[in-house]
Amino acid sequence: MAAYSKARLNPKQDERCREAIRTTQIIKRLNTFVFEENCPQSGKKLEIDTLRMKAIEILLRKSLPDLSAVQVDATHDISDPMKELFDHVAAKGARLGGS
Repeated sequence: MAAYSKARLNPKQDERCREAIRTTQIIKRLNTFVFEENCPQSGKKLEIDTLRMKAIEILLRKSLPDLSAVQVDATHDISDPMKELFDHVAAKGARLGGS
């Protein structure tokens, strides 16, 4: 029976699942920072430095669909949610005295 279940595993699906889990973990960590919650591991307020924030941005841009600004017609504009998120995080960092 074990051989049957191993034969059914799809290596590409396994990698997609691992990547989705990693992306979810990054988003949870970013949410913890943005909403000023305590870190589950340390119990302290989470701080993210500029270098780590840039790494988070790069990883999320690689793993989430890019929803860049698209003009539907002259009256409707869909903004880039990733840009809005990082602008919000940068503004929060500036308020907290970050770089």
